[in-house]
Amino acid sequence: MTKQKEIDKAVQNLNKMITFAGVNVCRRKQLLRYFDEDHPGDCSSCDICSGQTELTDVSTDARKLLSAVVRTGERFGCLHVIDVVRGSQNAKIIKFGHDCLKTYGIGKDKSQKYWRALVDELIGQGCVIQDRDKFTLY
Repeated sequence: MTKQKEIDKAVQNLNKMITFAGVNVCRRKQLLRYFDEDHPGDCSSCDICSGQTELTDVSTDARKLLSAVVRTGERFGCLHVIDVVRGSQNAKIIKFGHDCLKTYGIGKDKSQKYWRALVDELIGQGCVIQDRDKFTLY
């Protein structure tokens, strides 16, 4: 296996672990998905299914983020999309004209950590796919 393939596999496994620990999806479903199996419905036993976790409505922010993914052409990684939403003035955003997008700066009231957690949740929920270099909507 080439070094790049090993790195890609390690990143993929790390993302799976982050997803498992940080998203509001049935733990059983997540474990089975890891082994390429499926479980219909919820298990009713894990912390997610039993209601032991606190849920927060972030649907408006999720729409903002997903809109930024689409408006950037689904060609950029999560940090770039987060920078667009937060209104960063970095050179890459200026170079691609992303500072002129409707979604530019609409999430500047929230931290990069908040937006990264939302990205992880969207990945865990299967709303977006993240490969090495870009986002793709499901």
